[in-house]
Amino acid sequence: MRVVGVDSSEAMLNIAEAKLRQDQLPMELRLLDMRSLDFVDRFDLVVCALDSFGHMLTIEDQESCLAGVFRALKPGGVFAIDVMNPNPEMLSARDGVVMLQSDFERPDGADVRHFVSWQVNYDAQQVAVEHMYDSIGPDNTVKRWQCGLDLRFFHRFEMEALLRAAGLTVRSVYSDYDRSEYRIDGERMLVIASRE
Repeated sequence: MRVVGVDSSEAMLNIAEAKLRQDQLPMELRLLDMRSLDFVDRFDLVVCALDSFGHMLTIEDQESCLAGVFRALKPGGVFAIDVMNPNPEMLSARDGVVMLQSDFERPDGADVRHFVSWQVNYDAQQVAVEHMYDSIGPDNTVKRWQCGLDLRFFHRFEMEALLRAAGLTVRSVYSDYDRSEYRIDGERMLVIASRE
């Protein structure tokens, strides 16, 4: 099986490459924007996981990405996409709230607390996500790194319409990786589509 990964960030590709070497996993990595995929009839499966498609903020970006996915798939190939499910209760509960997402230890032994805050723009169907990483030193001083990004969220039938407009056939829609039937109160929206 041949696996190809793409990212528009050289720094992220360098991290991935180091991990692949460490774990001795065969994978080709390419510096490529998902809006301009240049593969033709090459893959049996294309996966767009962990809200990656949410970075496509405009309709033009979404259409370009999905057109590239369609071209990249062999006839009969499958596209799996995983995005946040815009559950209204979840969006309103997280809007403006700072939440602890994880605790971990850096390689140098420092403890890190990872916080996330959302600002929801319902009109634009976007979430401004702010990640804050607090590193706690041995003398209890705290050093904070922050980064932010915008993510677009999609409603089920909007996503299905985008996929159909790209020439893909929607096969299944799930709420989780256990393939539970889609529900509006599910945390994820996983859509399986194919190129006929």
